[in-house]
Amino acid sequence: MITYTYKHTQQKQRLEKLIQDELLPIIESKALENVEVNFQLIIDHNGRTKEAASIYLKHNNRLISFKSIKGRFKKSVSFLIDDVKKYFHQNDRFLSA
Repeated sequence: MITYTYKHTQQKQRLEKLIQDELLPIIESKALENVEVNFQLIIDHNGRTKEAASIYLKHNNRLISFKSIKGRFKKSVSFLIDDVKKYFHQNDRFLSA
């Protein structure tokens, strides 16, 4: 159900478990068709290495994407999880009003 892609970095099993634990209720309740998570090392304009994470969700034939670039993958993932939760909470509130 969730596919992970790693570019220029090693597999991060702890982060995979964190994402599954946090987002599985949303994935199941919203009947998301496809979830892709990408981890990538990038270099910013100052020459520093940053760890970026992005999530692509397919919901009701729409592609929804979230991206976060922070110093560490764990921080990037925590921001992404919060963004996904806020998006669906806001969407539910909008539809119920």
